[in-house]
Amino acid sequence: MKSSCFRLIYLISLAVLPAAISAAPPTAFNQWSNNANGQLFAPCPANFSCQVSATGVGMYQQVLTDANGRSYVQLVVQDNDVNGNISMETFTQLNNAPSDNGISARQNVTTSGNEALNSTVILNTGWANDGSGPAIHIDQRFTTTYSGISYNDHFIHQIDRDDKGNDTGFYQQIRQEVENSNQFSAGTVASGQDRQVFESRRAAGTRNPDSGSANLPAPAGGMGGMMGGGAGAPTGGTVSWRPGEEVQAIWIGQICQGCQTAMMGGMMGGSSNFVYQSYDNLSDSSAAAATRALGTTSPINWLEQPFGPAPQF
Repeated sequence: MKSSCFRLIYLISLAVLPAAISAAPPTAFNQWSNNANGQLFAPCPANFSCQVSATGVGMYQQVLTDANGRSYVQLVVQDNDVNGNISMETFTQLNNAPSDNGISARQNVTTSGNEALNSTVILNTGWANDGSGPAIHIDQRFTTTYSGISYNDHFIHQIDRDDKGNDTGFYQQIRQEVENSNQFSAGTVASGQDRQVFESRRAAGTRNPDSGSANLPAPAGGMGGMMGGGAGAPTGGTVSWRPGEEVQAIWIGQICQGCQTAMMGGMMGGSSNFVYQSYDNLSDSSAAAATRALGTTSPINWLEQPFGPAPQF
């Protein structure tokens, strides 16, 4: 029954989602610990007085009061089994006014085995939204292997809010990696490295505070006519945006050594490296700028602002 309850809490926290992050006041997350019997304990932070209100296996609650008389309830719950771990820590303000409600909460879910998940959700809303980080943060990693083919997924989503609780901007990053996928295709097993990586980065509002533009060259070496070129093939181009508009960058890198030599009687020249990249302003109706190239997996004319550091193959 307890495990079912924790799984329900996890699903609800994911439904509200519309680098390590610290808690807002009164204290940082993850200062608690447990003993060999599963009893939890959270120390009283410096400059606070504390009163323990409940404790037991997998659960600890105390009231923290600061020097100004503000009181917070700290609740920690944890559930462990052979398949993984779920933990949640929350801080709520006892003397919240209706106009200053909120919560500071952190939830972590990890599973082991062939399908490994590590998911962290952090909320700092209302009084807990002090502007030092996003009000909502999710960081989720998933890894699995099947018949020698491995898949890795990394998802990050962050939302900024103002002091009235309105969303003011967001950043999203998706990374997906597949290794040895050519084993699915009879007769085209790679003779060397076989790896494909996809990344999408999106930013808007406070996460895209400046105007800007991105330029991509036309595909080189006849790439526009090969690999399905013609109508709809990438032609390069320039994309521009104003402050706050929603923009997206997509990068795909691939190495499949020996695969292209086997395909089409060596028409591809045996090159095992391939890259595709695009930029798009999702706030306007203009077409995206896109390009592709053989012989490399490196990002092309990558912009760190607002998309962050260049993806690594």
